[in-house]
Amino acid sequence: MGQLIIVEFGISADDLFEQADKLYVDGASDENLARAEKLYEELIRRDPKHYLAMTNLAGVYYRRGETGDALDLWFSVLVKSDFSCDVTYYNIGVAYLEMSLQEESLSFFKDAIRISTDPVLKADAFYNLASALDELGRTAEAREAWKACLKLHPKGPLASRARTWIEQTEPLRLVKK
Repeated sequence: MGQLIIVEFGISADDLFEQADKLYVDGASDENLARAEKLYEELIRRDPKHYLAMTNLAGVYYRRGETGDALDLWFSVLVKSDFSCDVTYYNIGVAYLEMSLQEESLSFFKDAIRISTDPVLKADAFYNLASALDELGRTAEAREAWKACLKLHPKGPLASRARTWIEQTEPLRLVKK
């Protein structure tokens, strides 16, 4: 409740976004997500074109299992704005992938990869693109996406999983005697 009192006393939009974002990123608890939701809503009330706040508010909905509401808001951001937010495309791709809509997820991961300047987000998008392609039986394309993931982010759990997938999907080579 203290967060909302600060809003009433005229906190700047930047500070408000920073508070909301901290709660969202640390949003392991329902209370943090509820507080972040209120702050993002206040930001959007102040500035209906605050597309990053809209994107993160959709993320709050998604974390609470309200996938339909999240997708509606993410698509609203894409339709209403010239705001090219790599994370919006990425999040839509993830939602589709988790809904077993692999084919639909592909273009969103590709758009996130195309516009992102963040190597970590790009690596994650390549990883998820590879997963979707693999589930569609497009193994060679998936292998290339996993390799791109590794090139951008060669360490960590995603890299380890990507290496394993590459090894498991490597075509057998015949050796002549």
